[in-house]
Amino acid sequence: MKGGFSVKLVADENVKIIYEALSVEAVQDAKLYLDGNTLTLRFQADSLSSLRTKVNVWLRLIKVCVDTINVISMLKR
Repeated sequence: MKGGFSVKLVADENVKIIYEALSVEAVQDAKLYLDGNTLTLRFQADSLSSLRTKVNVWLRLIKVCVDTINVISMLKR
C-alpha cells in the first residue's frame, strides 16, 4: 500500500530547515522531497493501520520542528 502527503509551508527558510532536520529520519520505506516551499513525503505500508501510523508520526515530527523554530525565533527577539 502506498501513501503520501504534501505540506506547504509559508516561510521558505523554515521549510528548508525542516527538510534538513527530517531528511535523516526518512528511512527505506519513506522518501522526503523538497520543492520550493512544499515538503512532500511518500511512503509504503503493509496495511491501512500502518499507513495511518506513519502519517501521524510524520505529522508530529513536522509539528515539533515548526514549534521548535517558533520558540527559537521568539527567543531571538
